Amino acid sequence: MILTHNCAEVIIKNLNSILEQKFLNYNYEIIIIDDYSRDETCQILKTFCADRNNIKLVCLEKNNGNGFCKNLGIKISKGDIVFFIDDHVYLPKKDIIYKMFTSLKDNDEIIGVCGNYISANLKDYNIFRDIRRFTVYNKNGKNLLLEAGNFIPFSIVISAVKRDAFLKIANFPSYFFKNAAEDIFFQIKQHKKDRKFLYLSDIKVFHSHNLKFGGLVIKNRRELMGFINILDYFSGDLYFRRVFLPCFLSFPSFFYLFFLLSFFYPQAIFPAFIFFAMEILLTLPVFKFRTSLKLRFFTLFYCLFDELVAKPIFVAYLMVKKPYKILKILTQLFFWEINKIKYLYENKLKKSSPYQAITFE
Repeated sequence: MILTHNCAEVIIKNLNSILEQKFLNYNYEIIIIDDYSRDETCQILKTFCADRNNIKLVCLEKNNGNGFCKNLGIKISKGDIVFFIDDHVYLPKKDIIYKMFTSLKDNDEIIGVCGNYISANLKDYNIFRDIRRFTVYNKNGKNLLLEAGNFIPFSIVISAVKRDAFLKIANFPSYFFKNAAEDIFFQIKQHKKDRKFLYLSDIKVFHSHNLKFGGLVIKNRRELMGFINILDYFSGDLYFRRVFLPCFLSFPSFFYLFFLLSFFYPQAIFPAFIFFAMEILLTLPVFKFRTSLKLRFFTLFYCLFDELVAKPIFVAYLMVKKPYKILKILTQLFFWEINKIKYLYENKLKKSSPYQAITFE
């Protein structure tokens, strides 16, 4: 299944990389959902799919968002395994889907597998997010079983999920709409059913957004609003509080709490900077990434700026949109960040550093 929106420049190249995959004797179908592209994407796809009976194209007449499109694609699909591939993803090797298929098919304990996606060039502002994902979140190295207590977001950008995981309706929340994180919502719901995912580090694909700085800011806002939706939905869920720990990996709530207290109690400024130092400690692994020193400093700045700016926006949004839930959600965040301190101690201080110097190659 491919979701697409305003991707006319790269969609054919990426589709061809899918058609060149080694499927062997397995029957497959390709479902493309165009979420009301405003460029030439839909017309290009209609021409491309005209003589290909195994490709189903749906061009929506209004923008519905990722959750709606994924639910629609699942409803249309007929296979036992559903592959999700974003429109901007290019598959550089011909055995990628086959490896994902066999890894999933041969393991009864796993409900889904996902691969590794990185920027196709250093001019793409997504590079900052890529470096943070590989270093701060340690999403590299050997294959990692994604369990509830060791939470790493499931990359549905390049993934395969057994049909057994899906309901007849509402697998992904449509009400997230233009906000992100509907795939994390899906993952948490699956974890609550004791279903497991597998991260395949040897599966490497390229995304070709060529995102500019303005687009990065918009993207980060969408992700932040998505996490607000997640916290809102799971605000009273003890399971969520216990297991969904290192996803943000930051301490700005405590930083702001003690910083505000310092106006009345000057001594509170010291613990505020302790939490700021912990934030830096978490993001320092970006210097293990093999790229230019300038790019690593920009990534470090991006990590700190993104986290420190997020919380004021977060609180302001709740006060305007959902004031009746602000206490409940902030309480959830408080417990969340207490658990992250424990996570930092057990995984970053008590143990030796697990990070490896990595590069795009």
